[in-house]
Amino acid sequence: MDFSAEQPGCPLMTRLVALLESEQRSRGTKARADLAAALIDLEREAIEAGATERTLTAIRAAHAIVDFSEMPLSPAG
Repeated sequence: MDFSAEQPGCPLMTRLVALLESEQRSRGTKARADLAAALIDLEREAIEAGATERTLTAIRAAHAIVDFSEMPLSPAG
């Protein structure tokens, strides 16, 4: 069922989804820094716009995913 015609949705969340769609492709590339910067800008804009705590939490979680996925994996032991 397509709900987009019924409710336009949150523009901030729409932008967050678009940024996350590029997350995997940006791994190990210069675009990764651009993605991180875009998430910071989105969070700042969300705060200024008075976004809900749920929206801010989603943006911050996405930023944590981007940061975490750049950490090198080390062997256990």
